Amino acid sequence: MLTDGLHYFNRCRRCHSLLTKLQIKDGLARDGQVCSCGSGMFSPSNLLWYEWAKPAVLRMVVYQLLGRLAPPPQSDVMPAAPKSMLAVPPLSPAEIRMPEEGE
Repeated sequence: MLTDGLHYFNRCRRCHSLLTKLQIKDGLARDGQVCSCGSGMFSPSNLLWYEWAKPAVLRMVVYQLLGRLAPPPQSDVMPAAPKSMLAVPPLSPAEIRMPEEGE
């Protein structure tokens, strides 16, 4: 099974709340808002000991046991760029200029 580029557990960069892979996918599919604070930035994280009892984490455990989760990305592989990003065309020969003295 191919990875979707998301880690299982993440933290919001603004409010430091726990975000699971399923919460992120739901938020992106719904309105693009990942965290309740409005931030769209998050990074992979480990769980704290008391967070294992949260319903969102238990839901992740059930999905993992049922085999419904794509594997997390490998640590040495960058996630694929989203399909919504457009490719930037290369510069034409007329747009390329040689650096001038002092640049």
